[in-house]
Amino acid sequence: MAIITLPNNLAVAKGGVVWGQRRYDAATASEPSGSVQTRLYGVPRWSLRLIAPDTVTEEEAATWRALLLTLRGRVNHLAAWNPAQIVPRGTMRGTMTLNGSHSAGATTAAIIVSGTGQVGNTLLAGSPLEIGSGLTGQLVHTVADATATNTSGNSTISVTVEPPLRTAYAG
Repeated sequence: MAIITLPNNLAVAKGGVVWGQRRYDAATASEPSGSVQTRLYGVPRWSLRLIAPDTVTEEEAATWRALLLTLRGRVNHLAAWNPAQIVPRGTMRGTMTLNGSHSAGATTAAIIVSGTGQVGNTLLAGSPLEIGSGLTGQLVHTVADATATNTSGNSTISVTVEPPLRTAYAG
């Protein structure tokens, strides 16, 4: 299993990037009482649909072909970003690292932000963040606005994320 990075020169149709989430929930309902029981069978996973333009050059077709072949069906993983949103929403920029350990299932992430002048900067709801890297990395999105504060001389921000962390992470 390998991680394949989305090529920078991949020709994508206008509006041809569609992000989604595949959930593994099951719900049963009782008709007489109206009670509902929900069970999570697996952690949610991101889905991505990339659509090629109606007409492509031979070079663009070769880039698509190479990408599809290197994915080897479902064997390899695609490291992709959203071309329409290459930076988080809000004013927060710089290198962000987890502040301390975070357990599997956590929906809050404490983050230290490097760089000066970060206090007061924001991460707005809907901002994509990658936690970890490689095969243990996970894409999450913030679901609430957050503002950086000064903690012991460091700029820190605490964000609420979805989906919950799949694995435990060290700072």
